[in-house]
Amino acid sequence: MSAKEKVMIELYHSLHSTCSQKVRLCLAEKGIEWRGHHLNLRRFDQLKPEFLALNPAGMVPVLKEGEWLLTESRVINEYLEEAYPAVRLAPADPRARARMRWWSKYSDDVATDAVKLPSFVKNIQPELQRMAPE
Repeated sequence: MSAKEKVMIELYHSLHSTCSQKVRLCLAEKGIEWRGHHLNLRRFDQLKPEFLALNPAGMVPVLKEGEWLLTESRVINEYLEEAYPAVRLAPADPRARARMRWWSKYSDDVATDAVKLPSFVKNIQPELQRMAPE
């Protein structure tokens, strides 16, 4: 896609989602304009039919560029790096890029997993406890 063909990026995200934060940081560092659609995960916006039509997994973030959708923060950031090369975030050296990818994988596999349960207990569980059992 040429620069002329670029359309406004839309990001479906949540303020407190670490995966959403990773994509917002990438967009900011690269100076990419975008329009945000904030989902309140505490109110279960991610389970509404209009969002599930974008991502049946009910997970943020979702990047929308025209009619094209992309999920998973690491994949989104890799796409942004390749599609918007004016500001490079990845190192030029292949070994340094491999190390960057290793740290990205570590972040997904270890760091993100480490905050899932405490985040659920703090943010989602209290909302669930307020709901009627049915």
